Amino acid sequence: MDAQPFHIVRLDAADQGLDVLARFAKSVFSADAIRDYATELRYTAEMAAFLRKELDLKDREPSEYFVRWILKAEQMYDGVVNANVLERFRPIAKDALTRVIREIVRRSISAMEQEAAQPVSAGSITMSPPRTSLSDNEQELPSTAVAGSSDRLDIQRHGIETTERELRVFEVVKGLFEQSPIAGAKILDGATRKEVPIEISYKDTTGYFGIYFNKPSYWIMRVSIEGRKNWVGFNIEDSLGTSLIPTGMIKLEASPYADFRIQINTPEDICRLDAIILAAFQKTVNDRNKSIT
Repeated sequence: MDAQPFHIVRLDAADQGLDVLARFAKSVFSADAIRDYATELRYTAEMAAFLRKELDLKDREPSEYFVRWILKAEQMYDGVVNANVLERFRPIAKDALTRVIREIVRRSISAMEQEAAQPVSAGSITMSPPRTSLSDNEQELPSTAVAGSSDRLDIQRHGIETTERELRVFEVVKGLFEQSPIAGAKILDGATRKEVPIEISYKDTTGYFGIYFNKPSYWIMRVSIEGRKNWVGFNIEDSLGTSLIPTGMIKLEASPYADFRIQINTPEDICRLDAIILAAFQKTVNDRNKSIT
């Protein structure tokens, strides 16, 4: 075990850490996902502490290490970096760093002001309650209709934060897996070239929420459920997936994240895609077995 815990829960303020505690619920628990999350938190904290120590100078001069790195990183100083050189360049480095930080702050403030100045329309509200059914216009589309390929309405996620909606998607898919014929099957591990029990897990990224078997590269489906244009993509052939689309659901064009995608509105829409999910389960297992044999 780690010497330091990756997260500390205060019972007198538990609501501040419910997003972390939710990962330990039995219905969505994944040891691999928790391990990945703990690793990310640990290294993020350590890197932030290092950067804070080196860059947040306040009333002190930059460290010797930082000044040496600047002078040598871009070969801006050809001579030997001795004590006299360090003494000379420390205030210069501090002034340069202060200038850069001010530019970053000004740019951030300007971006926030521009965002606040934009008019708010019905189509730009992202905090409205999720729809529980398709709109009238969407219902009129045939089951294999192709919606526009532009994803410009999706939220640009600048950080990774697994949400309750994403965990609900995983809960549905995990439940389907546990009831499927492959729940007790095995998959070939490329590293050891041995069969290992199939385990389902998830990994959150800035672009999508991915669900996979054993390793993230053995992905089954990728989900975007926090934007204004939500979708789920599957590791499955387009022709097979198209034949399994439920009536009324909309097929989207391919994206860099998945060639076969379907528009969804709520995590509960995943329940209607059980045939496609089961097909993706089987294809992922078949792909792994073919790649090793």
